[in-house]
Amino acid sequence: MKNITVGKLSEEERAKLNLFFALTEKAKLVILDDPWANSLNFDLENIIKNFPHTSFIITSKSPEPIYDIADKIYILHEGKIKKAITKQGYSSLEKLKSLYSQYAPED
Repeated sequence: MKNITVGKLSEEERAKLNLFFALTEKAKLVILDDPWANSLNFDLENIIKNFPHTSFIITSKSPEPIYDIADKIYILHEGKIKKAITKQGYSSLEKLKSLYSQYAPED
């Protein structure tokens, strides 16, 4: 991929490049808006483990992708925090799905 302009990169390649630059600059906070949308292939669990001094805020419309990586989850609905849950509060994916559907029902 030598000598390719950023504008010619795919959406996934641009997203990965942006994350790379944020992490190489020793960012204290990285915000990722639903990185699994459009089938972006991120190994976020590995990235998070390798940057222990960086905080990540990750949005997701579904609880499945964040189950293994999140220490704390805030469920938002209509612009308001409906529930804040720590890892101990969602000991299984089924419990997290139940909490999610209870506090952020589908419209």
